[in-house]
Amino acid sequence: MSQPALPLVSKLIYRADKYGSPLKIEKYSTDVQATEESVGAALASVIAWAYEHEIDPELALRSQARAFIAELTRSNPA
Repeated sequence: MSQPALPLVSKLIYRADKYGSPLKIEKYSTDVQATEESVGAALASVIAWAYEHEIDPELALRSQARAFIAELTRSNPA
């Protein structure tokens, strides 16, 4: 939880996939091919949307990371 939210969520998604515990994530839908440029534009658009509504995107994504951790903990109890 000490790293920035974007790499944290990326790592959680990777680990969930690696260990066969897919997370419930709404899929992003577009006809645009996924490239570094198009993903960057989509992320910038979401950040602008958050800014418009006075939402800190880092805090919002960190909150989602906590929800993912809770979901993974429930599906894979120690």
